[in-house]
Amino acid sequence: MRGSHALRHWQTPAVKRKRPDAAASKSNHVAADPNLKSRGFARQNLLDIFKAMFEWAKTKPAELGNGDLHESIDLDDPDKLAMAVEEALFDSTATAKNGTLVAGDQYKAKCRSLIFNLKDQTNVRLRRRVLTKGSLHVDATALVRLSPEDLASEVVRAQADRVHRESLKNAFVPRAGGPPRLCRHGRLWRQVQEAAQGRSRD
Repeated sequence: MRGSHALRHWQTPAVKRKRPDAAASKSNHVAADPNLKSRGFARQNLLDIFKAMFEWAKTKPAELGNGDLHESIDLDDPDKLAMAVEEALFDSTATAKNGTLVAGDQYKAKCRSLIFNLKDQTNVRLRRRVLTKGSLHVDATALVRLSPEDLASEVVRAQADRVHRESLKNAFVPRAGGPPRLCRHGRLWRQVQEAAQGRSRD
């Protein structure tokens, strides 16, 4: 009895386990999936945009022009298109990091461009390309591969073209006794470089 009592006396007392903290659990989950935050942000924004776009198509069908809805479009299910676009976006822009595909800078830049242009209520041309049948229709895969010029509204494209022409016109400064010299200073030079790079890619 005395030996048994001594054994019980020196046994390690039971430790009450704490429930995992919710915030810590969420933080660990995010750390385990580095894409969770970026992709979640993209999907939610795309869902909100397509909800508004589909409601616009329902209430203002005349704005769709003469085109009929594409068979892949269900105006009661914007989530389907939002998921498809985000997945196509990730597939086309994800970069490898430590053996894992991540939503990096290219993903985020293209995501911002898509959100900006799809949200633009004056960009009727892009909305028609997404929603209606025809040779100009774009599915999710084609949408995420459109250039900034193809995504932009007519107004934005006209403004960009005007800035481009003015930049090229003003980029060269006179030089006595020789040909004009390209100004390499400040914002103007950066605009000219970006324009030239865009033209060379085309």
